[in-house]
Amino acid sequence: MAAGIAIALFAGSGIAVAAVSSASAHTPAINSDCTGVHVQAWDYNDTVVNTVSVTITGGNPDGSDRVENRTFGATFDEWFYFADPSIAWSFSAQIDAPDGTNGTEWDYGWSDTTKGCSTPDIGVTATQCMHKGDLATVTATISPLDPSHAYTVRLTGTNGYDSGDQPVQTTSYAWPDLDPGFEYTATLTDTTSGLSDSDTVLAIGCPEDPVFDITLTQCTLDGPAEGFVNVTASGLVPGRNYVLSLISAAGGAPTDTPFVAAGPSYSTSFSANPGGTYTVSILDVSDNTSKLSNPVTLLPCPVRFSVDVTGVSCTSTNGVPNGSISWNTTTLVPGRSYTLTVVQNATAPGDPTPTVYTTALTPATSSTWSDTLTAFPAGSYTVAITDTTTPGGPQSSTIVQLLGCPTQVEVSIDPAQCSVPGGSASITASVTGITPYRQYVITLLENGVVAPVADNPQPPQGRVDSNPIVVTWNNLKPGVSYRVLVVDQALPDIKAAADITLKDCPGNPGVFLTQPQCTVLTVSTITVGVNKLIVGETYTVTVTKTSDGSPVTGVPAQTITATQPSASLQFTDLPVGTNYTITVANATKTLTASGTIQLILCDLPTLAYTGASTMTPTMAGLGFLQFGLVLVGISLVRRRSGAREV
Repeated sequence: MAAGIAIALFAGSGIAVAAVSSASAHTPAINSDCTGVHVQAWDYNDTVVNTVSVTITGGNPDGSDRVENRTFGATFDEWFYFADPSIAWSFSAQIDAPDGTNGTEWDYGWSDTTKGCSTPDIGVTATQCMHKGDLATVTATISPLDPSHAYTVRLTGTNGYDSGDQPVQTTSYAWPDLDPGFEYTATLTDTTSGLSDSDTVLAIGCPEDPVFDITLTQCTLDGPAEGFVNVTASGLVPGRNYVLSLISAAGGAPTDTPFVAAGPSYSTSFSANPGGTYTVSILDVSDNTSKLSNPVTLLPCPVRFSVDVTGVSCTSTNGVPNGSISWNTTTLVPGRSYTLTVVQNATAPGDPTPTVYTTALTPATSSTWSDTLTAFPAGSYTVAITDTTTPGGPQSSTIVQLLGCPTQVEVSIDPAQCSVPGGSASITASVTGITPYRQYVITLLENGVVAPVADNPQPPQGRVDSNPIVVTWNNLKPGVSYRVLVVDQALPDIKAAADITLKDCPGNPGVFLTQPQCTVLTVSTITVGVNKLIVGETYTVTVTKTSDGSPVTGVPAQTITATQPSASLQFTDLPVGTNYTITVANATKTLTASGTIQLILCDLPTLAYTGASTMTPTMAGLGFLQFGLVLVGISLVRRRSGAREV
């Protein structure tokens, strides 16, 4: 009956209980819950050694069985706790008393498997500060507790707040009047099982006035046709809900970016159309307050533009440079910034290239930009306009050459006269005193009008850097007057000219041969007359055999240096009975003339004979013979006394 009463005492307690009869006053009790095994014994014989043995399956850290052995006398009371009360454990417990019948009468054992203890559960919330100066309240929500266990709750904060352990058996607990803006952690502990749970909440700080930092990413020449509005909002309260919005001045729905502040600042970028004006707003969702930024404008995208650059060289005749550079463009993008620079180019490798002028439009208010700069000295310049709105913007550049101030030029002519009948002449003009790189127009006039020299090389036009300028015209007309005219193209009043009348072409000489009488001698003389000679020219007169053009042995060529238009000479000792060609030629053989003559042998009279008589010649025959000898003698005398005209 006593054992039945003992079991009834523990019924419904969630504790496993075993008990034996109280006969002879031996009362054992073995019970367990989720935390461990409780072994008790009363009224045992203290004159013997009683023992308790408890085995917990897998109870050691290495997974082996945990075995606990104890000895006792009259009473025993001890808890054997599980390593982790949150899980189920299997155990066996044995109480041995040796004083019974057969030594086992009062022995008692019990085995069971427990259920793990329920882990306590806690969650916390915090009120959100709506106005500066408000305090926060943290409230813990606790899961239903085991009435047989004891519990405590404790709140700590990152600001150093500590409530200490507070006993609790309810399903909620609150801590009022806390400083907002800090994290608070509530810990619920089952002091019976040792199990605990915790939760952390941010007591969101009071609202602050945010600050905007806005930068713009303008679109680039070769990139996508879009810009970006980059926003950094600072002065935020961690944990508060915000919405950043981009609002276009052109209308339409704003672009929203909601977020929860994880720190005091937040950054994002909005894609936006170039050329638009935008405002950024930030909304504090909790108190529905918002703030607007100042308007910002994305510039239109850059375009490739062209610039017309014109250089006007010096026109001053007093040596003071007055060159100018003008530019004009109509393709700029209003709102973008541009810079113009004029750089003097190096005249030799390694020379400096100074920037001699710079100006800017920041920004351009129209698509047109033009101006003129004056007083530039001679030189080469690079004029460049660059879109400087963002690095790497497009650029247009032009090189301009400004020439030196004009000077008076001079012209001289060197003719090459006609040297052959029916030929042509040429003239070479040298232009000196030019200014390097200035532009000159060189023209040949024939009898006052532009000469028809289309088939000849044209004189250099435009920029000339050689001094002097040398120009030659060929195939000109002999006996005609020519003028070479040089004009400064920029200043036509600065000019120079030279005139010349070309000589007529020379003619071929004339040859006149005097035909001598026939002769009975073996040699004879040819008299040559020459006219149409050019005074100062040297001519060669030769005699050759007409039949084959071969020279006559012993008869050399003769020369004439003309001092007047005509001359005469003789060739002697020419064998008779032959045709001869007499040729006259100047030194270059461009002027020639020739004639042909035959030296005739006279027929002698025939003496009459009768039969085969060998009579001596008659007196009449001797007379004819003597007369012929006289003629020969006279001829020899005339030959030796003949004069040669030169």
